[in-house]
Amino acid sequence: MERNRLLVVSHILDKSMIESHANQITVLFIGLVLLCIFIRRLQGKDTRASQDDGFRSFQYRYLIVYLLAMGADWLQGPYVYKLYSSYDFSQEEISQLFVGGFLSGAIFGTFVGTLADKYGRKRLTIVFGISYILSCLTKYINHFWVLMLGRILGGISTSLLFSVLEAWMVAEHHKRGFGENLLSLTFSLTSFYNGVVAITAGLAASAVADTFGYVAPFGLSIILLAIMIVLAHSQWSENFGDENVQFWSTFDGAWEAIRKDVRIVLLCLIQSFFEAAMYTFVFMWTPVLTPDASVQIPLGLVFACFMVSLMIGSSVFSIISERHLFTTETVATIMLCVSALTLSVPILFENLYVNLPAFLVFEMCCGVYWPCYGTIRSRMIPESCRSGVMNFARIPLNLIVVFVLTQAGSQSHSTSFMMCLGCLVIAIVLQMKLNQLPPREKTTIPDQTRIILNEMNPALQIFVSILIFILAGIAEIGGGWLVWQTIREKRPWWWALLGSLILVAYGFIPTLQKTSFSRSYAAYGGIFVAMSFLWGYIFDKTVPDRWDLIGGVIVMIGVIFIMFVPRGQGEDDINPQLPVCAVLAFHTNTNSMRSVFVLVALVVCIADGHLYDAIIVGGGLSGLSTARRLHQAGKDNILVLEAQDRVGGRTLDVKTSKGNVLEMGGQWIGPGQDEMFNLSRALGIETFDMYTKGDVTYRWNGQNTRYSGDVPPIGLLAKADLLQARYKLNRVNNVDKERPWNTPSAKEYDENSIGSWIEANMWTLEAKQVVRMALKAVYGEDVGSVSLLDLLSLIASSGGLDAVLDGAQDTRFKQGPQSISIAMAKDLGAIVHLKEKVVCIEESGGSFIVHSDLGRYEAKHVVVTLPRPTISSIQFSPYLPAPLVQLLQRQPMGNVIKMNIVYDTPFWRETGSNGQALLPEENSPFVVTYDNSPPDGSEGIIIGLMIGSRARQLAQLSKEERQLQAVDLLVQLYGPSAGNFTEFHEKVWAEDEFAHGAYGSYNPPGVLFQFQDETRTKTLGNLHFAGEATSEEWSGYMEGAVRSGYRVCITDTDRSLCTKIDSSMTLGIGQRTVTADRSTSHGYHLTARD
Repeated sequence: MERNRLLVVSHILDKSMIESHANQITVLFIGLVLLCIFIRRLQGKDTRASQDDGFRSFQYRYLIVYLLAMGADWLQGPYVYKLYSSYDFSQEEISQLFVGGFLSGAIFGTFVGTLADKYGRKRLTIVFGISYILSCLTKYINHFWVLMLGRILGGISTSLLFSVLEAWMVAEHHKRGFGENLLSLTFSLTSFYNGVVAITAGLAASAVADTFGYVAPFGLSIILLAIMIVLAHSQWSENFGDENVQFWSTFDGAWEAIRKDVRIVLLCLIQSFFEAAMYTFVFMWTPVLTPDASVQIPLGLVFACFMVSLMIGSSVFSIISERHLFTTETVATIMLCVSALTLSVPILFENLYVNLPAFLVFEMCCGVYWPCYGTIRSRMIPESCRSGVMNFARIPLNLIVVFVLTQAGSQSHSTSFMMCLGCLVIAIVLQMKLNQLPPREKTTIPDQTRIILNEMNPALQIFVSILIFILAGIAEIGGGWLVWQTIREKRPWWWALLGSLILVAYGFIPTLQKTSFSRSYAAYGGIFVAMSFLWGYIFDKTVPDRWDLIGGVIVMIGVIFIMFVPRGQGEDDINPQLPVCAVLAFHTNTNSMRSVFVLVALVVCIADGHLYDAIIVGGGLSGLSTARRLHQAGKDNILVLEAQDRVGGRTLDVKTSKGNVLEMGGQWIGPGQDEMFNLSRALGIETFDMYTKGDVTYRWNGQNTRYSGDVPPIGLLAKADLLQARYKLNRVNNVDKERPWNTPSAKEYDENSIGSWIEANMWTLEAKQVVRMALKAVYGEDVGSVSLLDLLSLIASSGGLDAVLDGAQDTRFKQGPQSISIAMAKDLGAIVHLKEKVVCIEESGGSFIVHSDLGRYEAKHVVVTLPRPTISSIQFSPYLPAPLVQLLQRQPMGNVIKMNIVYDTPFWRETGSNGQALLPEENSPFVVTYDNSPPDGSEGIIIGLMIGSRARQLAQLSKEERQLQAVDLLVQLYGPSAGNFTEFHEKVWAEDEFAHGAYGSYNPPGVLFQFQDETRTKTLGNLHFAGEATSEEWSGYMEGAVRSGYRVCITDTDRSLCTKIDSSMTLGIGQRTVTADRSTSHGYHLTARD
């Protein structure tokens, strides 16, 4: 009786404790919800108000599809294990099913992202939905191999879910021209609503599972996925990475992006280690909070608390981003440190009320993690291979999680969380290394501190090299150990399978090293020896003896010599001073002197660095054509440093949703531009004629007039005015073509602008505006800003005003003009470094030290191919001559906004129009428009150019306001059908941080006469300047850019370089020379600029 009474009392106490836990956690949940609401209200209303309707519409279209996909995923999570258990599978079989899913993600995840980059992110989002539906359907069949097929499909789907959707959003965000701050807010909002969806999905899954069984949540997932597919198909436009390349090229592109950019390697590893800790936490939080059956808590409510904490974290990040309290990288470092502290708590304590708050803080860190690293990814990973890189990054994550799954049953909770802590500590170290790299986005002139930081980059490179060796050692030894355990220790078969996959991964890891195969593998042999002893000590408890340790130290010294002692003049050259030191050391009798000579040899070896023949600054047409000519001459000891994540300079191509090319920068070539024709043919780039069949539209005083021929239909007085102005300008025939400042009355000409001359010498408003329009199209700037002497020298060099106004634009490139630079860069290979901005060029001891934001290089020659204003962003030591610096400061870039408006068909052709319009009215948004449709007419595309002060005015408006003005004008020109566009693309070149404007630079009044010979300055020793502005022919055009690159290189087989840098190459933009045999189809469209 007494025993029964005690049992009743114990039961009552247990029930009371359970209710107490439930009540306390309920109060905690309510408190977290109130805190979340409070933090959300702190978010800036001004920021939300500043978001225009276009951005909100885009954001909603993305969020609804993304949240439906995540909702389908959340519905399944809690019931996968329970469903397998209800089918009476053993613990080992269930573990095999889970491992199959993660291995599927690791294997297929390496290339599903590249499929998305090539075939379209929208299309692969739909594929994700279909594959996940098929995975859900397999859950209805109680058969092991059918369920394994479902897990494999689920692994593929998960790889797509966590890469393709985000890649679509980031690409579309940039394509629509939204700001970076709005991108951070989208990531934050995604994370916040993901928490809401997780809570809702958990409740819904619990309700349907209790009513219809464990398989019911998967049926509900199918419904959500079907809705997601419909919405993605109807609401999303398509975007790509680069669909013109072959599949394996896309795969290689993602791999090359990782291999070449240390930042991406560090980023991928940080994400892998953090998410490994996070997924381990997902497996371990339940047993830690309920260590035995006597402790029961409402796990569903705890999960809800976790999700609210996740939402709080995302809201905190949103506030930090809005108010610019910290940089994203600083937030990431703080988040990782706090995460490490929270996951160290369960190692030390076993109390529910200590561990639960720590876990809630960790979930808040997870809420910060997703938008924080989403923002960092959007900055660092190239758009062309974003999905592929993101899937590569999941490979180490999946391997780590598989290892944790296989070990979880045999390890204590403390050991599992120590593994989590170790992963986070590694992530913190890697993040701190990433933070040490100067941000690429900055364009300020570097100070001495920045130069010192650059000098430290070799140490960072050594750190990364050692890290790669360690990863290779873990992969090889770990993979071999798993196979060994299967065969010798009778472990499960999938250990051997996992080991084999890890060994395959090991084959790729050493390729990340920058050295040759033989050197990398020779050095890795030493790492392998040392790590084998360490592995045996940790896992097999085999203690190395004294001779093992001595041998390990010897091979590690060999690794240091092989990998980290810089080479001499070439990659494999031996410094000639070293043999001398070696001979002296050998023949010296005393040990002390022998040691001195050995030390001298080591110092000489370490002090000596790689010396390039030439470093080319800039990866536009001029820089790449210079490098290509040197490469063709057999000189590969060169380097091209490009600050952007792409090549091409002021040529920039984007794609429509149908895959047609849109030229956002320079695009046309014409007669006389032989080098561009030859180069495109050599690279296999096809050309086609610009569409000119039909009438031109001339608009004046709000009225449209159609005409054909070369002369617009202006009034008689205006025509007479034009003729007399033409006569006056052509009459000035005594201009010195080479040195225009020596022309009689040059000072007077140069003190006047073209605009002031028009006002003083023309009398009809219409004729004045036509001339302003025509010359504005030549210079990319208002004529009131350009020197009259500049125009007169251009007329003299071109053979008359008609040659200046008759454009050189009658041919386009089928693959786009940027494809020329891309093809050259592909041929040049690894010597082209992207996202590496040059910050300082220092002359020292007969050579040049070039400092970039990633490294330090030495070269005999340096060729600078940047636009004029950008040259001033580089610090030169010694300084450039003062007159030259002042000249660069006085030669600004033009101001052009280029728009491409896309239609289903080129409808204007049906009415007899060729899509070209001349628009001399002062308040017209466009100066000119052209038909920019693809050669097959599969889409209709109109381009319009906003130039000069009008471009500056319109740049102050939002993109949507500019779009409205542009489309309204097109409706007036081509009818109501012009309002039914399908896509709108624009490029505001003045906002481009590396171009600062377009087409090119020009001479304002007073520059030519004041600086005279400085505008024709010869190169400064072995420091050379190229670029379209330096070309004596076709200055300001793509042709001029290529010719300037060729002229820098003059073959001279008697020289040691084989190709010699021309020391007589001039720097200036003294005149703009164009040939007289230009196209005369239609004038006023000189926009083929680099």
